[in-house]
Amino acid sequence: MAAAVSINSIRTCITCRKQSSPTTLIRVVCIDGALVRDYKKSLPGRGAWVHHNCLATAMSRNAFKHALKLTETPNELDAKDMKLK
Repeated sequence: MAAAVSINSIRTCITCRKQSSPTTLIRVVCIDGALVRDYKKSLPGRGAWVHHNCLATAMSRNAFKHALKLTETPNELDAKDMKLK
């Protein structure tokens, strides 16, 4: 019988491309054109993972638009609010 293998979840930051545990990253989803921080990491839809230190760079590069496969750039004001929460 094969030994049980524990599967550790690994995610990649959309800005720096470093792989990390989901506990060290922030998950962001787009709901009705606004970026929303997914505190419980369970909201439906495509999510983008980013380090807290990388948020400003992600915004300046429009990384969320690409990572979330959006046709329009998300509202920047909502993204700034998301940073403070």
